[in-house]
Amino acid sequence: MSITGIKSARAKNVGLISEIVIEPGNRKFLLFVGKNGHGKSTAIDIVWQAIGGKPSEPMPIKRGETNAEIELDLGDLFIKRTFRLKPGVQMDERGNYGPDDWDSDLKVLSKPDEYGGRTEYKKPQQVLDGLIAVGAEDPWILDSMDVKEHVGILTRCLNLDFSGIEMARKEAEEDRRDTKKKINELDIKLGGLPTYQNLPEEEVSVRDLSEKLQKAIQHNNSIESGKADLERFDQETQRLNEYHGSTLDEITEIKKRLEVLNAKAAAQMVVLGARAETRMGIATELELLEPVDTSAIETELAEIETTNRNIRSNRAKAEGRVEWNALEAKRAQLETDLENLKVSKKEQISGAIKAANIALPWEIDFDEEQGLFIGGLPLQERSEAERFRVYIALYLAQNPKFRFVPIKNTGCFDEDNMAELPKIAEEQNCIIWAERATKSIEGADFIMKEGQPLELRQGGDA
Repeated sequence: MSITGIKSARAKNVGLISEIVIEPGNRKFLLFVGKNGHGKSTAIDIVWQAIGGKPSEPMPIKRGETNAEIELDLGDLFIKRTFRLKPGVQMDERGNYGPDDWDSDLKVLSKPDEYGGRTEYKKPQQVLDGLIAVGAEDPWILDSMDVKEHVGILTRCLNLDFSGIEMARKEAEEDRRDTKKKINELDIKLGGLPTYQNLPEEEVSVRDLSEKLQKAIQHNNSIESGKADLERFDQETQRLNEYHGSTLDEITEIKKRLEVLNAKAAAQMVVLGARAETRMGIATELELLEPVDTSAIETELAEIETTNRNIRSNRAKAEGRVEWNALEAKRAQLETDLENLKVSKKEQISGAIKAANIALPWEIDFDEEQGLFIGGLPLQERSEAERFRVYIALYLAQNPKFRFVPIKNTGCFDEDNMAELPKIAEEQNCIIWAERATKSIEGADFIMKEGQPLELRQGGDA
């Protein structure tokens, strides 16, 4: 069901109006003129008050009255809403009632059957809520909205759900932010690490070098010990030689002990010969052994911690660079993912726009950063009249079941723009009720004065 006309609207004791009956007939466009505060807005609002039950003012009942009613005949539906003051309520010091001082009743009847009878709906407000998605707002309010709000309206018009894309985009942006933070932290960390040249990749083993030094020291100690033993050996041999000399002297002096001493001397000579051979072997062995210079090993050992510290620094920087490259690759991928999400969203909206066939004389396109493009130009570069056509089309796209457009802000419209409104109503197959604060009645359908529709004219001035 799509309602594109209002057969009649009647209101009694609503807002500033005592009573008004509107019977547009075949007219899609109605213009209400008059001074501010004389009931133009109320005349338009009775449509939304009947359907939504939400008055534009805190108190829908005309001051001095206890009840009000609105009847709206939409052809397929007949709506009657009654407002009444609650018993015992009092005006405030300014003579006004509050928003909770009244109740309302609602009756909604179906389209007449072949015998003229109507069926009353058991859940009338639920039926009316199914007619509208956006109500009461003037379409021109879209001109003050930003790109994101236009996108939101467009996605609602096209019944698109981007919750999955938006969740993925939010997660990717958070991940990208964390990744950039880690990259910056690594940049600072790596910038503080120097790079040392001509070093091996692995640390030098202190244990292996210490064992090498220990073996060299033991080797040198063996040489020194052998030299000390040889010196003691020489000293002892010298004493034996001296003792042998005294023995020979005793031979001369003591002939009778000659045989004994000769035997003793012979034995000593054997021992001396053996020792001479032993010494020669030790001396020869010592001549073959060269002392190891430990100064280089000791210097290397002293410098090894500095070397290993530099090696660790190089390794840490290399590992950090690997991590930095991985994070940078992740950041680049996140940028690609975000761009792909944006492209996917644009493609979905662009495809839905084409499928929706929104009634406009220009092609509609979309960019998430710049918003709507109308006929190849950004929306805000279009004229006021062209933008207003777009806003009405979007407004109707949100309310396809009840194609009623209230226009209360025509102050910025020139005569040419006003003349376009009846054409737009015909083009869009919709109902447009507009108000204009002016003394001129040219083109007006109702002249509102002190809440009363005075007369219907087609030309001239009031």
